[in-house]
Amino acid sequence: MDTAAPKVVQQLGDRSPQYRESQPVNTQDYKTANAKHSIRENGTGGWSSAFLLLVNQGLATLAFFGVGVNLVLFSTRVLGQDNASAANNVSKWTGTVYLCSLVGAFLSDSYWGRYLTCAVFQVIFVLGLVLLSLSSWLLLLKPAGCGDGKQICVPATSFSSALFYLAVYLVAFGYGGHQPTIATFGADQFDESNPRQRNSKSSFFCYFYFALNTGSLFFKHNYWCDTSGA
Repeated sequence: MDTAAPKVVQQLGDRSPQYRESQPVNTQDYKTANAKHSIRENGTGGWSSAFLLLVNQGLATLAFFGVGVNLVLFSTRVLGQDNASAANNVSKWTGTVYLCSLVGAFLSDSYWGRYLTCAVFQVIFVLGLVLLSLSSWLLLLKPAGCGDGKQICVPATSFSSALFYLAVYLVAFGYGGHQPTIATFGADQFDESNPRQRNSKSSFFCYFYFALNTGSLFFKHNYWCDTSGA
């Protein structure tokens, strides 16, 4: 007896409208399609969001270099370290910044995405700056005005030194962690399929590095005025 005919009938029956209606609908694909359609409808952030990121980058660069360049002077004049130890500690701190950039890039690409990575690491960066300011002002700069090369500061305690290093490494972790993602996150604010926004996306990178260098330039000017007594 030929058994091929019933199999063919069964396969044809599987393709019947009644069979297709009885099959479960893949709601995940439906939601994904709707989400993509919603993104196209709502558009991207554009220059309004990109401008905030440019300002953020300029201010973050100003704050970071404000900490980094003064670390050697602060370590020698306030913490009482010799030049070799201070330079060694600053080199370790700078290396930590670049290592944290790898951590931020990995978390952004594999788990968190650009937005969450920028948000988390910038919160850490700000916390480090606040803790650094408070620990220096309340615990290390005693008497007030010391560390100017004329007045000697009171030797730092173990607690105040530990708090200071915790603060500067939070700054390194926060700044290094968000740097690999903020430029690409800014580029995400423009739609590549839109010719007009495609040109704006190219311009954004130029403005981004302009903001980065502007923050560094303003700091160097203020640092020169401070060290020269102007």
